[in-house]
Amino acid sequence: MKLYTNPRSRGVRVHWTLEELGVPYEHVVVDMAKGEHKGEAYLKVHPLGQVPAFEEDDGKVMIESGAICVYLADKYPEKGLGPGNQPAEYFQWCFYCFGSLEPPLMDTLMHTQWLPEEQRSASVAERSQAALKKVLSHLDSHLHGREFMLGQRFSVADILIGGTLQWAAQMLPMGDYPHLLAYIKRLSQRPAAQAVHAAAGV
Repeated sequence: MKLYTNPRSRGVRVHWTLEELGVPYEHVVVDMAKGEHKGEAYLKVHPLGQVPAFEEDDGKVMIESGAICVYLADKYPEKGLGPGNQPAEYFQWCFYCFGSLEPPLMDTLMHTQWLPEEQRSASVAERSQAALKKVLSHLDSHLHGREFMLGQRFSVADILIGGTLQWAAQMLPMGDYPHLLAYIKRLSQRPAAQAVHAAAGV
């Protein structure tokens, strides 16, 4: 198995999943600063020139970080990263990352930090910040009394949501969400997470 990724991309989720699974794989860093993701060789792997891409031993390639993570958990059910006896909660929280958490987070960052001043929209920033506050409050409340998204059991849902929150906490204040902060700290102490951070040089 081979993972094509970059430490500053959503491929970190797949990298973390593979480390948690403890299965052998090849880790290929795509240097986007040098344009490797737009090179002819890589475009044969991922036609959109994006990361991550995951290649199976038989040459089949998957794209989309969330799909790859869920697939890997399903491929190795004995590792306990999948739904177990909580499929409804598991799939809800996995997709919550993409449907509820990421959209207001990305809009907030785009219109408060990333876009040039003249391209930012005050109204979009205001709406996205309000939506993000609602989502973070919801997650903070959910994690009160829980170690992980499914309760006391770590799963891919934590890699998706927790990994996104870890990244967001580097750029946005989280002081109003003590349960989220404690959750982020717990996740950062996992050996697999530390291995991924070490590989990224952070």
